Amino acid sequence: MQNIDLHLLQPGRTLHHRYVIDNIIGEGGFGITYRGRDELLKVTVAIKEYYPHGVVVRNSTINDDVTVTSMAQSQTFERGKEKFLQEAQIIAQFGDQDSIVNVADFFEENNTAYIVMEYLSGITLKEYIRQNGLIAPLDMLNLTAPIIEALDRIHRNGLIHRDISPDNIMFLDNKKVKLMDFGAARDYTEFGEKSLSIVLKPGYAPEEQYRTKGNQGPWTDIYALSATIYKCITGITPDESMQRVMEDDIKTPSQLGIQIPPRMEQAIMKGLSVRAADRYQNLTDYTADLYADFEEDSQNTQKNQNTQNINHQNNTRTVNPPGNVKRGKRIYLNYGRITTYKVISILKIVIGAIFTYAAISVTLDYFRPYSGKDAADKFIALTLTALCLWLLLNGIKSILYLRRAESYGELFLAQRENDTLTCSDIGKADKKSAKRVKAELRWLLRKKCIYNCRMERSSSKDPNETVILEGSNIVHEHYVKVTCESCGAVSMLAAGQTARCEYCGSPLIVK
Repeated sequence: MQNIDLHLLQPGRTLHHRYVIDNIIGEGGFGITYRGRDELLKVTVAIKEYYPHGVVVRNSTINDDVTVTSMAQSQTFERGKEKFLQEAQIIAQFGDQDSIVNVADFFEENNTAYIVMEYLSGITLKEYIRQNGLIAPLDMLNLTAPIIEALDRIHRNGLIHRDISPDNIMFLDNKKVKLMDFGAARDYTEFGEKSLSIVLKPGYAPEEQYRTKGNQGPWTDIYALSATIYKCITGITPDESMQRVMEDDIKTPSQLGIQIPPRMEQAIMKGLSVRAADRYQNLTDYTADLYADFEEDSQNTQKNQNTQNINHQNNTRTVNPPGNVKRGKRIYLNYGRITTYKVISILKIVIGAIFTYAAISVTLDYFRPYSGKDAADKFIALTLTALCLWLLLNGIKSILYLRRAESYGELFLAQRENDTLTCSDIGKADKKSAKRVKAELRWLLRKKCIYNCRMERSSSKDPNETVILEGSNIVHEHYVKVTCESCGAVSMLAAGQTARCEYCGSPLIVK
């Protein structure tokens, strides 16, 4: 008798009246991935189901619905499902990025959520090196270039992957690579430290991922990417980062007999630093050092050609560094929040316009002669009209301020040599008053749509405040970890920077 895993969707089941399950591809701590068929487009797809093990159960012989195991987990499960679908919406924005798996659809069904992705024909990088042996450092650089470009775009949108490893990079039959499992499922849940261990990949997860309050950022992905490169060129998985905290005896590739250019090796080992503050803080600096050995002056390089020639083991080879990795607007603009507030503002405008029209109509009726309405009814009608009008105007104001965010980001980037500006200086560039600039910037900073800059406090009557551009001096050497004395949470601050703890609000300072 054939064994059936009762928690899996069985072959032949149809989802969303369109996708038919074929078989299971893989299963992780927070999800199950199936191979399926899109009956509308007649193509093979991959279907990812939100299924956090230990939190939900299912008996597919009865029905396909998942059931939360306890009421205590119900609210957390719903939050995780909501974030799972939100993540799918964000991934869909990268549909034009060749090196990121494409999302075709997402929906809720069976009391859970699903993401439909393109089906990738190939093998994982882990399987590739198992079948074909080690990858030469030069070939590894060519292989990772599109992955780095994809990561840079992810980071510029305010996201980090959190689960980079040879398991999550697909080597396709057409010799291209794709980054999979975008936004590790650990980020969608709040099930505590036990669930963290389910998705952490030993050797690829930095120490901050082992802590519920660990400060994660682009440096987290850089560690995982460096560990992936290290594994592919040496065949050895780095020791777990928590073990390396106690005793770090990792060997460099050259110590293991691998012929590797010195700058590339230094970049990999720096990316593998145990302490986040010792690693590269952005992909710009990381790739500059990773590909530094292969940069040559070439007067005959064609316009827009982004390749560089190197001589490796007496053979002329070509390395293709990432073409679009740059600091860009990510230093000052939080695109995730900007998009969120744009959606909220549009909803305010639509709802405000509808209710304002209705409220004005009702108010006019109340104030007609012989309407029979007393003063209290008229006052309530006027108040509701004012509230609806305020909602409409607030939405319009927010849209106008959000449209200004990108202009401010571009202006701040142009001030690389100057870390202070006044509101009047900014206003001159856009022909706006200092008072208006102050109001717009204060709103954007309060909503966290712009970051890495702050405004000095001054009199409310003084419109000409000074804007401090902290982002213009951001380099990884300036960052250190600061532990809050009150709650023990860890933050990354620049030297001399003052801030408050994100969790308890206690003051933090780097001396």
